[in-house]
Amino acid sequence: MALEVTLEKFQSDVLEKSLTVPVLVDFWAEWCGPCKMLGPVLEKLEKDYGGSFLLVKVNTDLEQELAAHFRITGIPAVKLIAGGRLKDEFTGALPEAQVKAFLKKNKIEPVTTTPAEAPSGADLISQADSILKKETISEGDHSVLWAAALQSFAEQKQFEPYLAKIPELGSAYSDRRSALSRFVEGGDPEKLKYGRIALTDPASAMEYFLNRLQNASGDARNRAKDDLVFCFHVAGNASDITNSYRRKLAAIWF
Repeated sequence: MALEVTLEKFQSDVLEKSLTVPVLVDFWAEWCGPCKMLGPVLEKLEKDYGGSFLLVKVNTDLEQELAAHFRITGIPAVKLIAGGRLKDEFTGALPEAQVKAFLKKNKIEPVTTTPAEAPSGADLISQADSILKKETISEGDHSVLWAAALQSFAEQKQFEPYLAKIPELGSAYSDRRSALSRFVEGGDPEKLKYGRIALTDPASAMEYFLNRLQNASGDARNRAKDDLVFCFHVAGNASDITNSYRRKLAAIWF
């Protein structure tokens, strides 16, 4: 069942979470027949897509201020929020195929398999090296490649071959791949040091990058935000530490 969102919780339940995962906001009402047709379709796809996006619902009868803010004139109305901003939208009870097309247009693809837990240490690197030799790499392999890239980054070894085999779009690990690629640009030694600290002490690293963000402006502010989001990916987007610093980020960013 999708989370029902109120005006008071919109920032924490939608805007903050959209910094690291797209959020679909379904505006609906109890009396709306088409809403009751679309709702189960969206809930099924959220489950099928395995975390590629989050689904929340807004009851327009109860949350008229939110409905007015988003200029809702007909329901069901679905808004896609990403990076704290409205990215795309559609109105009406679309069939599943058309909703899938909408998601695909916005680079949201299903996680087709549940990746097995990645091994650690030398076994991890050995397994990742074996994956690099495969002609076809599955979604399940991406978790191992990501873990191997992080371990190699932590050990100041070459990690790019593992990262390169994760697609830029369409994988549950695509955002993580992009986050690490952006993070290492420029080669700032101090930043890289705290990026490695994030693997063992994410709270310390997040605090460091949050302070950089607070003292930055212009392009440097955007880069500091990206660095903090990289730490979210390292710690896990659902972890308590990440949720805490996601709220701190939103308080500064919006």
